[in-house]
Amino acid sequence: MKGLLLNMKLFDETENKYYELISYYVCRRESFTDSDVKRRMMEINANEMDVSVYDAIFSKEEGLGSIFTYDETSFQYVLEDVFPIRLNRIEREALFAVAEFAYSEGFINKKTIDRISKVANDGTGWSLDDIKIRNQDVRVKSGNLVKKISIIIEAIRTSRVLCYDNVKKGKYNYTGSKAWPVKLEYSFVNDSFRVCAYVPKEERFIKISLDTLENITIGEPFERDIEEEYSDFMKENTKKIILEVDPVQHIIERCFRLFSFYDRQAVYDTSKEKYRLELKYYRFDESEVIRDIMSLGSGAVVLEPRGIQMKIYNRIVAAYNNYKM
Repeated sequence: MKGLLLNMKLFDETENKYYELISYYVCRRESFTDSDVKRRMMEINANEMDVSVYDAIFSKEEGLGSIFTYDETSFQYVLEDVFPIRLNRIEREALFAVAEFAYSEGFINKKTIDRISKVANDGTGWSLDDIKIRNQDVRVKSGNLVKKISIIIEAIRTSRVLCYDNVKKGKYNYTGSKAWPVKLEYSFVNDSFRVCAYVPKEERFIKISLDTLENITIGEPFERDIEEEYSDFMKENTKKIILEVDPVQHIIERCFRLFSFYDRQAVYDTSKEKYRLELKYYRFDESEVIRDIMSLGSGAVVLEPRGIQMKIYNRIVAAYNNYKM
């Protein structure tokens, strides 16, 4: 029964720390040795051997191999042909939504988009567009987004200056601005693109939302190694938070989705039955990170640093004082 439960969670990224290892062997489709398996498992598990997982997945006894069989010298993948994957209804809609994004053509060629549409369109009669979000303000999408993305990518590729106006009605209006673009970022949670760039006039790096950019053009080339400078800048401004997260399915899913924008590493502590999530973020994203942590409620606790603990505590106290009778 224990082996069955392990295999049921085998391909659940949030439940199994060996997910990547098993996926590697399945996709590789080549034989591998017993010593190779043990070495890789110990690398994942802090130089300790997880015998229960090993016995459940990599059994050497005839007839007990669930995914791999053993032939006296090496393990072999059980299926001889390509394993067919059947998408469920939600997965089909998610795949189809990729092809329908207004800016998908900036990253995916037309042939691939047509293939996605063909695979995903099963005629279910409903769409993600039918889901109405009522607890969020409707954001005004930037016009000509694909064109903006294409111009920025070309400027980055050719190491040229980006000329633009940065306008947000009622708040600011910067015209005739220039910056050296480094990279383009996308936030899944906020559904927003940002360009990271160096402003020589101010001698600093900034992030600009594409929603507020207008009149974008490409200017003269620049010679400095901005990517290396940007890398050094990010190292100096990178902070770390360690969270303890309850192993509850919906909390884990929300946690990984919220922090998909950041570098992170998760380890499951069997003694506490908790996930330990190490999250790296940029200093100027701190307010957003704190807000996301608080949205997880009691399902996530900040272990380090003390400064973030106090900021969250102060926000909770302020909210309590604001709403108490």
